Amino acid sequence: ASAATVIGGENDLLRQRTVEARATQDATTITGMAVALLALATLTAGLIVMARVNHRLNKAIAEARQAESERAALGALTSAIFNNVPDYLIVLNIEGDDRFVIADINPAFEKALRVSADSVRGRAISDLLPAAPAERLTNHYRRVRSAGRPVTTRDEFPLPDGPRVWESILAPVQNADGVIDRLIGSVRDITDRVKGEERLQEAQRMEAIGQL
Repeated sequence: ASAATVIGGENDLLRQRTVEARATQDATTITGMAVALLALATLTAGLIVMARVNHRLNKAIAEARQAESERAALGALTSAIFNNVPDYLIVLNIEGDDRFVIADINPAFEKALRVSADSVRGRAISDLLPAAPAERLTNHYRRVRSAGRPVTTRDEFPLPDGPRVWESILAPVQNADGVIDRLIGSVRDITDRVKGEERLQEAQRMEAIGQL
C-alpha cells in the first residue's frame, strides 16, 4: 500500500509539473508572439516612415534637378542674349564705396571699344580712363546707386573713329542682403539718328528762311 501511495504521489507531482511546464511554455509562447508582433508593428511603421521620407527626398531631388535645369536654361538664354545682342552691355561690380570695377562686357561693346573683355575684366573705371572722364562716369555711377532705380542718359564719347553719341540705361542690382553691389548697363549708339535729326532740323530751318 505504501508503494502504491508513493507511486501515486509521484504521478500527481509529475502531472503538476507537466501542467506547470505547459503553462510556462504557453506564457513564453504568448510573450514571444507579443514581442514578435510588436517588433513587426515597429518594423512596419519604420518602413512606412522610411517610404514617406524617401518619397519626400525623391521629390526634393526631382525639384532640385528641375530647378538646376531651369537655372541652366536661363543661364544659356542669358548668355545667348549677352553675346549676340547688338546693344553694348556692361556689368560693373561695386567694391568698397566708390570703386566701380568692370565684371564683363559683351562682344558688341568689345568691338565698339576695340578692346577684349579679358583685358578690362577686374579693372576699375578709374584705372582705364583719364582722370576727367573717369571722375564723370564715377559720379554718374554714384547717382545711379543712390537713386536705386534705372537711369537713362545721353552722352558723346570720343572714340578712335570719331565722337559717338551713346544713349544708355544703367540699373542697380541688389544682392541677397538687399545691398546694391552691381550695376548693369545697356548702351545704344544713336549717332546716326542724332545726325539725321540735326539734318532734318537744318533743312526745316532753311525752308523756313526761304519762305521769309
